[in-house]
Amino acid sequence: MAAIPGPIYSDAHIPRDSMVAGARALMRTIRPQWSSADVTVKVFTDGTSNQLVGCCNQQCPEAGMVLVRVYGPNTELLIDRDAELVVMTLLHAAGCGPALLAKFTNGVAYDFVPGHCPTLEEIRTEKYGSLTARAMAKIHLIKPAEFLPPTLTINQEPDLFQNLHKCLDLLPENFDDQGKNQKLQELKKAYDFADEVELLEKELLPLQSPVVLCHNDAAANNIIYKPGEDEICFIDYEYSSFNYSAYDIANHFCEYCGCLLQASHLYWGMWALIQAKHSIIEYDFIGYAEERFGEYFKRKGEFLKLQ
Repeated sequence: MAAIPGPIYSDAHIPRDSMVAGARALMRTIRPQWSSADVTVKVFTDGTSNQLVGCCNQQCPEAGMVLVRVYGPNTELLIDRDAELVVMTLLHAAGCGPALLAKFTNGVAYDFVPGHCPTLEEIRTEKYGSLTARAMAKIHLIKPAEFLPPTLTINQEPDLFQNLHKCLDLLPENFDDQGKNQKLQELKKAYDFADEVELLEKELLPLQSPVVLCHNDAAANNIIYKPGEDEICFIDYEYSSFNYSAYDIANHFCEYCGCLLQASHLYWGMWALIQAKHSIIEYDFIGYAEERFGEYFKRKGEFLKLQ
């Protein structure tokens, strides 16, 4: 992949067990004007696959926060990290995302987006629903050729079914933990995931949903309300790609979109099983998978009636 203009490329490796020290060291490259003694580091604990810290200059708060994200173990099995850099560059150029500041061997650094995550109650209101739809539409309308230099390219084919098949290939055979393994085997005995992917592909491809640049993970914790601008923006674009617009809508507006919602439930259910195998973050991935598969099969009959 051609070098992306703008971010600093570093051969640094930040161990997950020394994130704070590693982030401080990285600041000497990204923000050399900051005194190390003035740098404060905040550890974020909300992620389910990566680890994240934020660095600020306590003597110059107006300089903003720099986020340092270390990739989770084996996340490259599902995420094309080179493509992620191109998407981040594209979205920033289009006014839809933060600036990419640095790429190091096992992660990235980028600007913090000030604002707050709306509550679920707020997201359901007309105001926030309208702002969220407007922000999503802005991303969907992006044309890469208008913002990327000729040296950078992005795959503009939809990757929904490619990702579903990738998940099928990566589903774990078993877990060392006896309790987790029992739940996994019960799920695999109850559901034939390959058959469900084949069914969705057969039923959804004829719908010919428009293919656009999508966030692909527009969950509530990836939505930021910026009160100064009275607008919504999305964060965490590592799953972003060209995809079906209805799939992106289904990921967020679940109650409004039945067809592609099924694909969302199936993908994130299989994703959770893969994370349960590889992630070091304390999270009930098996329970999350059970919830998503439960929703998938609960709605499957309704979905088939729509066809």
